[in-house]
Amino acid sequence: MKKIKFWALWALLLTPPLLLSGCGDDSTGDDAPVNPPVLTIKDNALGIISVAAAGQTVSFEYEVAEPVAGKLAVARSDAEWLHDFDNDTFGKITFVADENAGEELTRTAKVTLSYPGAESVTVEVAQGERVISMDVTEVTVSSVKAKLAMKDDPAQTFLFGLVKKSDYDAIGSPEKFLEAERAKLEAEAKDSGWFDTLADYLDFLLGDWNPDDQQMNRDGLELDTEYYIYAYGIDKTGAYTTPLVRRLVRTNGLKEIDFKLGVKEIKQTTATLTGNPEDAFVYYYLGYVSKADYEGMFKQDDEQIVNNALGAIRMGIGSDGSKLPEVASVRMGEGSLEIGGLLPDTEYYALTFGIDNSVSACTKLTKQLFKTEAVAIVDDCTFEVAVTDVNSLLMNIAVKPSKATTRYFATIKATDEVKNMTPSQVADDEVAFQNGFTPPVDWTTDPRVFTGEQTLHSRRSLGITILKPETDYTVYVFGVSDKGVRTTEVATAATRTTAVVPSAMTLEVRNVTPGAESDPNDWTGWGPKLYYFQYDVKPSVDTEYYYTGIVGKSAYEAFADDAAFMKDVVEQAGELIMMNCFMGENNAGLIATPAPFKGSTEYSGTAIADGKQYYIFAFGYMGAPTTALFKVEATAGEDSGGGWNPFPDGGDGGWDTGWPTN
Repeated sequence: MKKIKFWALWALLLTPPLLLSGCGDDSTGDDAPVNPPVLTIKDNALGIISVAAAGQTVSFEYEVAEPVAGKLAVARSDAEWLHDFDNDTFGKITFVADENAGEELTRTAKVTLSYPGAESVTVEVAQGERVISMDVTEVTVSSVKAKLAMKDDPAQTFLFGLVKKSDYDAIGSPEKFLEAERAKLEAEAKDSGWFDTLADYLDFLLGDWNPDDQQMNRDGLELDTEYYIYAYGIDKTGAYTTPLVRRLVRTNGLKEIDFKLGVKEIKQTTATLTGNPEDAFVYYYLGYVSKADYEGMFKQDDEQIVNNALGAIRMGIGSDGSKLPEVASVRMGEGSLEIGGLLPDTEYYALTFGIDNSVSACTKLTKQLFKTEAVAIVDDCTFEVAVTDVNSLLMNIAVKPSKATTRYFATIKATDEVKNMTPSQVADDEVAFQNGFTPPVDWTTDPRVFTGEQTLHSRRSLGITILKPETDYTVYVFGVSDKGVRTTEVATAATRTTAVVPSAMTLEVRNVTPGAESDPNDWTGWGPKLYYFQYDVKPSVDTEYYYTGIVGKSAYEAFADDAAFMKDVVEQAGELIMMNCFMGENNAGLIATPAPFKGSTEYSGTAIADGKQYYIFAFGYMGAPTTALFKVEATAGEDSGGGWNPFPDGGDGGWDTGWPTN
């Protein structure tokens, strides 16, 4: 028997069984080989199939010479963006090409076509560039920036935006997404109240088209999250001129950076924080928080700490990452930060975290615990302290030190607010507070540092304006060095302010002069004038406070009586009312530049208007109104030639603005 060639045997095995029941004798003497199948793709001389960037269903045809009965070609691709191959029709292959929503401008993939007994054929699928290009220029943990442009016709208008991928996927298709976009545009046009139709709104959005201005800047995004930048061509009539175009982008996750955080030169109230990150080109924050505040105020929540620090930075520079080098607490590369205002014998956490160009944290918070040195008592001076002449807002404090040369400081605290603190803790907290100013208090010249026996007035001597009627207070007196370090033990005295007592004081509003001047912030000089009244107040006594201001005549007459009006004035002024209370004629006896007063707004903040009638008023105030209301009617108008303006914003309350206040 002759040997049957393998390919012939394979072909015979594929022949239907019914045919095999005929002549199968190998003694026929026919040795001629059967021709193998030959597979080709029709109309594809270049070997490339082009598909649109927007994605589409693709089909191509193939031919088989010497086909095997009942057999179909099979197509497949290793590229995920080519899928759902349909091989069920002889001579035709169909598959789906996804939209090019990735980083590539163009991309290619291979499709391999196989047929039993034939050599496989490969065709290249090339996907073109998006009709609207999307150049991503910056990605941070919470922001994306991109520049967009129409590929073929820069003058063709389009709209763009950013959407979370999960939100887009929930919509389901580009067509439904564009429907949602149109509905959003129509709602915006209607809600604005400015546009009658969508076409009017689109004319506003697209009417001043500049291809170079099509830049996207989105912030407030979620960390490590996928988003689509999307765009679509649209004209002023609302007709779409391109398919929806997308590009997938992912916000950054948090980096892992060793900042080599350290603390050195730890003293009673100062320390130096150091950092030397392994990534020398990342901005990072250096700061601190007391262990007590971390556990109490911030609930041991690192995110709260980070957000608090970032909030302070953004208050100064907004979201402009280019200004980060200007922030005192921000460093790049090896750096350090000297800190003051710390409490002695207290635990703190040194803090650091990375910051990116969106002024967001790009790393987790790093903490290091440290403890300040305890106060060393170097002076055995003691103090006799007594409180005299207490009324609803003021008190005198008699201090007699055992050493005439010891420098000392005094302060007053509401007893209830410091009930859980020792006198030493209160004193050290006060020193830390004063040292925390920028620049810090100069302890060599501060007028609140005394020597020898003294009678100290709570307002004139200590500058304290926060006292309230019928409240328990504790006075603290302690030695302090010219470096701002406590040197003695702390002496205390308890007292209580009285109830507010009605007063017989009278107030005469005098020398009222209306005037007008140019706005100092208007560099053109063409803006509207600022109208004001200049005047002075003469009280009958120099030992009680009074409040003074301006009110429109019609506004005043809307109140039921003077008591109701004064109540509203006090409420409008709020807790800072004492900063605008005065004592004596033209602030006589206070450490301040004398008035006359100059007011350009009503007590409620409304600017004074030309030709309008007003009342200039004053009333006694010692924690509540103590006198009747005194007032003079005046009409605003042009400057009549008088006046000097020491207090353009309504006065400094008789307090030396060179001193910090508590």
